[in-house]
Amino acid sequence: MALVRWIQSATLLRTEDELLDEAISLLGLMHRGRNIVDTLHSAIAGVRRSRNVWPYQ
Repeated sequence: MALVRWIQSATLLRTEDELLDEAISLLGLMHRGRNIVDTLHSAIAGVRRSRNVWPYQ
């Protein structure tokens, strides 16, 4: 979740797919396996819930 918070700290409005792509790139991952994608989706959802921010404001 810290990585997702760091990516969002740039204050750019990003879709969930853009956050996912950026996180995968920053982690240096070569594959988008189901476990990786599911884990990052959970982290993105957790960060958005914890901030109580609607992602499309």
